[in-house]
Amino acid sequence: MTKFDVSRAVRSSDLPKLARLLMFVLLDHADTDSAVIPEKFSPSLSELAAESGMGRNTVQEKLRDLESAGWVIRQRPPVEQSREGARTQYRLAVPVGAADTQPRSRTDLPLGRTPTPHGSHTDPGVGRTVTKPRSHSDPISNLSISANQSNQRARARTDPSRNGTPTKTGGDRRSTPDLDKIRAALADIGSKRLDDDWCRKVVKQATERATPRHDLTAMVVACIRSAPDDF
Repeated sequence: MTKFDVSRAVRSSDLPKLARLLMFVLLDHADTDSAVIPEKFSPSLSELAAESGMGRNTVQEKLRDLESAGWVIRQRPPVEQSREGARTQYRLAVPVGAADTQPRSRTDLPLGRTPTPHGSHTDPGVGRTVTKPRSHSDPISNLSISANQSNQRARARTDPSRNGTPTKTGGDRRSTPDLDKIRAALADIGSKRLDDDWCRKVVKQATERATPRHDLTAMVVACIRSAPDDF
C-alpha cells in the first residue's frame, strides 16, 4: 500500500478533525511507495505536537485512537534501545472497510471527503464508512442522482454563505476561502483553536487588515504567518 492510497482513504473517511490532522502530519514523513516512516525520519511526540499544533497528551491520545482503529501500526523499540536513542517506528495503513483503495488514475482523484449516500450504516467505527450498494440497473435513479449533484454544485457556487465569507458581485469578485488551508496554517503556528468558526473569524480579521486579493486564501494565510501571535 502506498502513501497515496492512505492519503486518499483519509480524505474519504469520517475521521475526527484532530485525528485526520495527525494522519496528514504522519504522511508528510512517510515513504511514498510503502507508507512506512523510515526510522531515521521517525518523529518524536514533541515533533508531532509541534507540527500538528496539539499538545503532547492530545497527540498520545489521538495516536492510541488511530492505532486502535487500524490507521497506524507502531513498533516500539526495547527499553535498552530507547535509552540509546531508538525511536518508535510507524507504518500507516487503511483499516478494512474504511475506503476503496483500488488504484485510480490521477485525473480521477477526490478533491475532499466523499459524501456517504443516505442509508449508510450510522456506526461503522472510527474513520470507517460502510456505504449502501447502489443498483446500476435503474437509469432513472442514476439520472436523479446526477441531477441532484449538479444542483448541489450550482448552489455551492451561488451561495457563498456556506463558506462563511460573502462574495462581491460585479467586477471585484473574491475567491471563497479554503478553510482547510487556513486551518493548516493555524496548526503550523500552534493555534489552540482549529474549528470552522475560528477559521472564519480569522478570515474576517485578516480582511480588515489588508486589501483582499483575488486569492483570498493566500492573503489570509500570509496574514497568519506574518503575525502568528494575533491568531
